[in-house]
Amino acid sequence: AAEVGIKPASIYYHFPSKADLGVAVARRYWEDGAAALEVISLETPDPLDALHRFPEIFRRSLEADNRLCLGSFVGAETDNLPA
Repeated sequence: AAEVGIKPASIYYHFPSKADLGVAVARRYWEDGAAALEVISLETPDPLDALHRFPEIFRRSLEADNRLCLGSFVGAETDNLPA
C-alpha cells in the first residue's frame, strides 16, 4: 500500500475478497520467479551452472526488501483461499 501511495484498507477495494488478493499475490510471485528462471536459463546454457545460479533469485528478493515468503503467506491464509 505504501509503495503505491494508498491506505492499506484501500487494497481491498481493488479485490473482491481476501482470497482474490491472495491469488493475485501468488500469481505475481510465480510470474516474477518464472521470469528470473528464464533469465538464468537464457544466460546459462549448462544445466549445472544454471542450478548453481538458482539461489540468486532469493538473494535478489532479499536485497529488494521483499522478505515475504509465499509459503508462509499461503500457510497463514489457507482457510481463506479458494478450493
